[in-house]
Amino acid sequence: MSVSDVTIPNPGSLLPVEILESVFAYAGYPPAIELVCKDWLEIVRNPKTTFALLKERKIQFGIEGIIDEKQVEVGKKIEEIQAIFIGRLTPFVLNEEISFFKTRPPTITTLLYLHSLGQDWNVVKCFHAIQKQVGSQLKTPQDLEIGELTVAKQAPSIRRILNLKENQAVLQTITEIDLNSLGLTVVPEELSLLREVKSVKLAFNSLRTISSHFGSAWTKLNELHLNNSQIERLPEGFGDTWPELKSLYLFDNKVPSLPQNFGSQWKKVRQVFLQMNKITSLESGFGVAWVEVQGIKLSNNLLDKLPGNFGLHWGLLQHFEVCKNHSPIDVEQLKKQWPKIRICK
Repeated sequence: MSVSDVTIPNPGSLLPVEILESVFAYAGYPPAIELVCKDWLEIVRNPKTTFALLKERKIQFGIEGIIDEKQVEVGKKIEEIQAIFIGRLTPFVLNEEISFFKTRPPTITTLLYLHSLGQDWNVVKCFHAIQKQVGSQLKTPQDLEIGELTVAKQAPSIRRILNLKENQAVLQTITEIDLNSLGLTVVPEELSLLREVKSVKLAFNSLRTISSHFGSAWTKLNELHLNNSQIERLPEGFGDTWPELKSLYLFDNKVPSLPQNFGSQWKKVRQVFLQMNKITSLESGFGVAWVEVQGIKLSNNLLDKLPGNFGLHWGLLQHFEVCKNHSPIDVEQLKKQWPKIRICK
């Protein structure tokens, strides 16, 4: 099917074939909720580019042509996708709501509902992690009950608890938060309430995008783990409010480029690990502010070269890696610049 053959259906109509294939690719775990909605919006905004991206992804996951009107009965595939949706809904909603969705084919309305549930699911997961640290110190309004409610009904109560004025002092006692391996698809805005946090672990999740407000309240942040996820883009201003940052672990993601002035406020940073991404180039001012940096890893990206005057301010550097990039990187000048530094090229 070519781009010119595809028409964008109205919100109440069935999802296009390309989106259905994305459901199959990611149906096994929660990111399907976030990803499919993201794909839908991108198709509406920029069909040509998005279809090219979807084709590349289908090849990568070995599902190219999984839905082909000439080979399979479309109705049967829709039934399979409906079963996937029902399975995804079951942990979130009541039985009577499940019955309602069983009568409807998958539409953009269904996906938007799933997207909302996905947001709630992330809040609930993070709240449980917070509870482990502060125990019963968080006050709960008398008219609120969380108990055995569904995720969709727990989330509004959790947001209310976290935003209570009486609970703010308790939240400020949290200086470390471990959110590794929770299957998060987004970082809930409520984490910005942890203004005293110094260490945040968000590794081994399923994050694809980072919001423009991510971590803006973490002015005392020392250490951030975002490695081993699915991050495809960093927002402009990423980390601009982290003057105390010492370690950034952003390796094993899908980041194609770094925002302008990346790390310009990190004068105390010592480790920046960006290996195993898709970074194609570095701006001329990369790392200029990192006067205390000791380790930088840029291996397994798509770099062809390093900018001029690269690393002139890294007087404390002990280890630098730039091997296995798109093209072999010429490091002869760096060897002269750092004669005692171990360089992986």
